[in-house]
Amino acid sequence: MIVKWSARAIKSLHVVEAYILQEFGEQARAKFMSSAKEAAERLEQFPMVGQEEPLLTHRKNLYRTNYNC
Repeated sequence: MIVKWSARAIKSLHVVEAYILQEFGEQARAKFMSSAKEAAERLEQFPMVGQEEPLLTHRKNLYRTNYNC
């Protein structure tokens, strides 16, 4: 499986990354980005591990979430 990031998700990731850097410093930013990357890699390896996203059940494709990142 390939994890596809929407433009909105990428933008949100960068906003959060900038906030963490400003408020908590480089180490916290690096830790957050590492966790996000690891979560995406886990989803690529184990795509069925996440819970079904209830707000997207009407879509053709199945969407899953990972709230533990």
